[in-house]
Amino acid sequence: MKKKLLSLTFLYLVLTNVTAQTNPWSARSAQYAMQSELGIKVTMSDGVELLVDVYSPADSIAKVAGQKFPVLLTQSPYAFMNAAPHIGYIDYYVKRGYICVVAHIRGTNGSGGKNEFLSKREQEDGPEIVAWAATELPQSNGKIGLFGTSWLGFTQVFTAAKIGKNSPVKAIVPTYMGAFPYRELTPGGVPSQSIYFPRDFDQPGMLGNDSTSAMGKRLFKSWSGGGELALEGSEFWKIRQPINYLEQVYQSEIPILLVGGWQDLYPTGISELYASLQNLHAGKSKFAMMDSEQPISPNYHLVMGPWGHYKGLNVEMTLAWYDKWLMGKNIAQFNTQAPYHAIDMMTGTWYDFSTYPFTTNYQTFVFGKELILSESNTSASFRFGQRNEENTSISFKTKPFTEEMVIAGPGSVRLLATTSSKDMTFLVELFLVDEKGIKTRITQGNVIASLAQLNSEKSWKSQGQFIRPQLELTTEIPVSSGKEYVLEFPMAPRIATIQKGHRLEVLISSMPKEEDCMGNLGVFPCLPTEQQLARLQGGVFEIKLDGAVSSRILLPMIPKGKMKVSTLNYDSSPNHPF
Repeated sequence: MKKKLLSLTFLYLVLTNVTAQTNPWSARSAQYAMQSELGIKVTMSDGVELLVDVYSPADSIAKVAGQKFPVLLTQSPYAFMNAAPHIGYIDYYVKRGYICVVAHIRGTNGSGGKNEFLSKREQEDGPEIVAWAATELPQSNGKIGLFGTSWLGFTQVFTAAKIGKNSPVKAIVPTYMGAFPYRELTPGGVPSQSIYFPRDFDQPGMLGNDSTSAMGKRLFKSWSGGGELALEGSEFWKIRQPINYLEQVYQSEIPILLVGGWQDLYPTGISELYASLQNLHAGKSKFAMMDSEQPISPNYHLVMGPWGHYKGLNVEMTLAWYDKWLMGKNIAQFNTQAPYHAIDMMTGTWYDFSTYPFTTNYQTFVFGKELILSESNTSASFRFGQRNEENTSISFKTKPFTEEMVIAGPGSVRLLATTSSKDMTFLVELFLVDEKGIKTRITQGNVIASLAQLNSEKSWKSQGQFIRPQLELTTEIPVSSGKEYVLEFPMAPRIATIQKGHRLEVLISSMPKEEDCMGNLGVFPCLPTEQQLARLQGGVFEIKLDGAVSSRILLPMIPKGKMKVSTLNYDSSPNHPF
């Protein structure tokens, strides 16, 4: 009998552990139905009326009488927010005791005023909508959380910056956004296919406003034509980059749960947003590199999954975050000194970190030594053009690894190079190659020489080398044909296990393949401006393998088993991909 009881106890513990791993956030079941009120007019301080949709907890007939609820608010420009699957996760929150408010940003989806894409006036609307939701919305208990992805993520950070301390906003969850959008929408100074996004504002169901569509086309023309949007130092980007507001965000004392993806547009920007907030908590510069000795705040978390833009979110986890800060529940999972949670792209293992970058242990791979020129290349030179064309790329490979290692964090590239034209541009892609020759792209970085000036003060160094160079990207400087240039530039962060017997391959080209440039969102340098293209055409670029300065890649390398494996599963919730 005793043996049978022990067996049953063991079985209970096993089942309990399985349940905890499947649903580690202990998300409660639905308690309410949902009722909606659409198109409520809310007047801003400048007289413009915004349309607001309110989704409230209800019983089977009408609103729950006599109860007050916390409010989750998003500011959205998108007409499609009114349709599935977006309503699906609003429905999830409402049925668990939250009022959800979707405020339609000025100049979009029926709201008055003119939209200018994250403008100063749009940023000022955030605190005013919060005040309305906290004090004038029936059934609101005055506590506000913010939610939303991409554009809707940026609005949260700007609202937090503008609203100040002791506001009704008690927690925010910005997802799929970053500290400096210019740098990832215009990687290395060359516009990506993401510049198609404003051009396509007139697509059916996107923003629903003719004047906004015209504005989007103006933005696209400036970006692709080398106008104001083509350089980071312009007033346009200064206004719209969250990094410029982080002191105010930190001073608001609003807890922040960030969510991003390795395949998203902003893996670097959201990681550095996390680092900047932790630095401010430690009394350091927001641009500093974190160190292992600094204090860590559990009020700032980042979850980095395998996802692309808008492609993954653990809604149960976000509910727990709101429950902690808006309902006062003790959610032990968030009380940690390792609040950066990231997945290994190759193994699916989740790890917990305190600092970003994750390590200062970087390994050097020198082109021509540790990285051997592939047999298919006769020299380290190639011509400008898409890399599926002839003689437009070169590749290097390492020997097979003799022990299992993990790439963990941002990398950097240094090239000693010349051009036969008036400029040169490099795209460096890193692949893992298994014993069968199957390649998996891990990460990439790129630069255009005319915008390759370094900001040494904001660059991160370890053992005298730039592990994350910070490019200025503000002023174009002429490039001379035949002159040798040293170009240092970052590679986007990743976590990826290199198995024993596998090797690395590095592909260097000037432009990606056409299929990598499809769609209107992406991270590859697909669309040089008209001025850049004129300088690059006909160019032959050569990487020097035996110069006074070595061309090399620096990669953060951690032996397998030396990282903290998470006890939680942060994977995207079933049926809640957004």
